[in-house]
Amino acid sequence: DAIRDFEQACRLNPYNDTALANLACARNNLGVTLAGKKNFSEAIRQFEAAKAQKPEDVSIRLNLLSTLVTVKNAAAVEREARELMKLRPNDPELALKVAAAFQKTENMTAAISILQETAERVPDNSRIHAMLGRLFYRNGELAESEFHLQRSAEIDPNDPETGRFLE
Repeated sequence: DAIRDFEQACRLNPYNDTALANLACARNNLGVTLAGKKNFSEAIRQFEAAKAQKPEDVSIRLNLLSTLVTVKNAAAVEREARELMKLRPNDPELALKVAAAFQKTENMTAAISILQETAERVPDNSRIHAMLGRLFYRNGELAESEFHLQRSAEIDPNDPETGRFLE
């Protein structure tokens, strides 16, 4: 009912940003509920509609990305992840979430690529370097792994997890 009412408000005044934001929020909330009920195709439809109404909203985009990962749609995960990173290319937390999504769809090359791009723009983030180190280790690229783990330890010498992994 809320979606119907917000759609009506948007039709009456298409320049009403509050109604548009509320419509996107209602669709996002419905998508979360549907995903929780494992109705993934309808959840994706709601997230896509919310994204169309509020494309800069990262939380909507992350909900969509998470659902695409759940249904193992690797191509859609890659598209959405790349679009997300265009919104906030210097956001290390977002890069870590995107890299995790790529890992869940077994796209290690894309995960490494996103993290490397972020490390170039935000060179002093220990978590980016730590994740890069772990991914390179999994790929058998030990020199790259050691470099990034050392860098992470330099930035945050109090992180015991990175120190143990480096050993």
